[in-house]
Amino acid sequence: MVSSPRVTPPTNFQRDRSKQIDRIATHRAQHYVKEMEMFAAENQVESGVQLITVPGVGHSSSRLTEICAKAILIMGQRAK
Repeated sequence: MVSSPRVTPPTNFQRDRSKQIDRIATHRAQHYVKEMEMFAAENQVESGVQLITVPGVGHSSSRLTEICAKAILIMGQRAK
């Protein structure tokens, strides 16, 4: 008999660590956008860089993909 692996809920430590990683990633992204905007301004071009944060996604690309797919569907329906 094959048993499935036991999945345990995240501990407070894991949740806190995840939030810390999200804050660091957000800070890095904000810094990157600021630097690209300054570089563009110095070179008299439009930066074309924009930071968009999606609530409730964190560092999960699968959740981001799901939310983006829903947004694309909604925008497509509005265009009709």
